[in-house]
Amino acid sequence: MKMYIVLFCVFACFFSCSYEKLTEYNENESYIYFSKSIESDSIMLSFFFHAGDQVKLPFEMSVSGLVPKQDIIYTVSAYGKGTDADPKLYDIPQSFTFRAGQTKDTAYIVFNNAPELKKQSYRLTLQIDAGKDYLLGPKVKRMARIWLMDKPSRPDWWEEGGRVEIAFLGKYSVKKYRLFMEVTGVSDLSEKNSSQKRLLALRFKKYLKE
Repeated sequence: MKMYIVLFCVFACFFSCSYEKLTEYNENESYIYFSKSIESDSIMLSFFFHAGDQVKLPFEMSVSGLVPKQDIIYTVSAYGKGTDADPKLYDIPQSFTFRAGQTKDTAYIVFNNAPELKKQSYRLTLQIDAGKDYLLGPKVKRMARIWLMDKPSRPDWWEEGGRVEIAFLGKYSVKKYRLFMEVTGVSDLSEKNSSQKRLLALRFKKYLKE
């Protein structure tokens, strides 16, 4: 008899949890979140590889559930517990727009260089704020983490074993990266398509052969 009671409790708990998970997600609502997970995709931004004192960084955003029929206005702010970067190092717009009919969109935030970044790295953690016209997506994608510095740091788009390394530029080094920027005038390939990357790589290789 005790065994039946235990089994009943286990099944009751299982179905209760399952029901709770189902009722938490509503396909008639729009859930907004960062496309990348904060647990595995921190961004490293080094002004060392940028000519100016400002960098406009793109953040891909996603929506699940109901695809918005009208533009959704949402806000993003600095999460205090996960941020030690001075507010002067970043400019977060008052609001962003997730365009109607889209499942992906882009939010842009401007980052500012400062002398202290040559000595130490600082962290900014962004969080999507709650709003009336949308719900927040998965917990691990409600935030994004950016490390700011002004010293050599391998860019995310030139990752080891990645497409850029294998097909276009080969092994990464600080010296090669600086020379590539000097030759092409380009410091970021993250938003370039394959044809654009190929043309830049060919220009760089031509320079090296001369």
